[in-house]
Amino acid sequence: LNDLVAVGGTQLDAMTPLINALSELPRRDVRTLSQAYANADTLSADQRAQLDDRLPIYAEYAEADFLAYMQIVNTIGIVGLESLLAAQDALIDLGIDPFTEDGALTPEAEGLTQLATLTGGIDAARRIADAYTLMQAADVTEPAALATQIDIVRQFYANNLLTNPDVSAALTGAELDQAFANNLIVLRAGNRLLIDTQTRAAGEIFDNNGNTQAAYARVGGSALLFFPSNLESMLVRAIPFIIAGLAVALGFKAGLFNIGAEGQLYAGGILAVWIGFSPLFDALPIFLRLPLVIIGGIIGGSLWGALPGALKAYTGAHEVITTIMLNYVAIRAVDWIIKTTDPLLLRDITASTPRTPFIDEASRLPTFASISPWLFLVAGVLVGAYLLYQRRDALRETLRAAITPVIWAVLVAVGGLFLAWVGQRGALHVGLLLMIAAVWFTDWFLNRTTLGFELRTVGTNPDAAKYAGMSVRRNIVLAMALSGALAGLAGTIEVSGVQFNM
Repeated sequence: LNDLVAVGGTQLDAMTPLINALSELPRRDVRTLSQAYANADTLSADQRAQLDDRLPIYAEYAEADFLAYMQIVNTIGIVGLESLLAAQDALIDLGIDPFTEDGALTPEAEGLTQLATLTGGIDAARRIADAYTLMQAADVTEPAALATQIDIVRQFYANNLLTNPDVSAALTGAELDQAFANNLIVLRAGNRLLIDTQTRAAGEIFDNNGNTQAAYARVGGSALLFFPSNLESMLVRAIPFIIAGLAVALGFKAGLFNIGAEGQLYAGGILAVWIGFSPLFDALPIFLRLPLVIIGGIIGGSLWGALPGALKAYTGAHEVITTIMLNYVAIRAVDWIIKTTDPLLLRDITASTPRTPFIDEASRLPTFASISPWLFLVAGVLVGAYLLYQRRDALRETLRAAITPVIWAVLVAVGGLFLAWVGQRGALHVGLLLMIAAVWFTDWFLNRTTLGFELRTVGTNPDAAKYAGMSVRRNIVLAMALSGALAGLAGTIEVSGVQFNM
């Protein structure tokens, strides 16, 4: 039908005598003729003599029309044109006019073209037609709603809430009522069911692997739901964004607009991944190699960040322009380092796609699920003991001074256990703690150190800072280097905690 539209019903009708005449010739002669006349502009005397002998019907057409038709024959082929004629005849025999007055397909013909796109072809179309007849007989006016109900019923059977092979009996008898009475059944968005085989006021629903699929609390006829995996994936995705945002914020404090966090992230990530898989460091245990990977990523990002800082400090080049440009340099450089095979640098030649080798297990950030719960309890006790020791003088006067240390100890222990529960699928890694440490360190550095005070002063008023004896150039370079270091840390965490390669 689509080919019919391309040729056009009127044109196909005009070509019918020519197609019939060509069909009587040997296929080889048809190919020869169509190729000879498809690109011709006019007919010579010799060509007319040849056509008079082999295809005399050409004389019934105007020369331009004949040449145009032969071009169609050359494009579609005589077999294809014969099929088009047969299809058109079949439509007419069915009482279907394939074309409207403007040459487009009629709605009936358009419907036939949609049948061809169905998975399963005409057999699927027949099944749909049969189902439609059944729905009409049952006075079903909303097929989509029926499909939803059937899907839910299937889920009841898949979870053994219903077992009667007679579906109608199961839905109208006592079995459905018992299913609701003996189980907690929650209908989620997308018509998915959450099922707890107990009827508690609150509890957990587990998946086939024993992980918590959801926690719930019943509220009347509804339920409050918490999905640990959703929080886990959100935290994992948020970590590099928060650290990279922190990198930009640090630059703001120094009066600099660092738009190069992406390139600095790449620079830190590529150095971290090299340290992570390089055989040079295979002898190192995890408590040495993992810090080395993190430090390497920080150095890579800081060096890339220092470049626009130096250009700003010593040439006056605006950091917005240079950081944007260096983003592309970093991304393309990493792309080349990974993809090049001459010379071979960081590409894993055994991989089907261009990537680095996977980093060593000792270079990967541990996940909260892999940490023993006792360690979180011990960490809470140590934090509490440290804070109590710091308040030892106040404790001699009143025991109320112990409230804050105890609260912090409980928060650390319970928080660790909560994160281990949320990360039981094994995706949430201790990069979350590095992120918190980076936020705390940046705040401490800016507000509690001399260098941080100088950075803020340079950002507020460079002239006043210079008058006070501060080096504006040094602080600009330092601010961009520190900003790049944070972005490099973000790339390192993504490599060592999520991707494990680049």
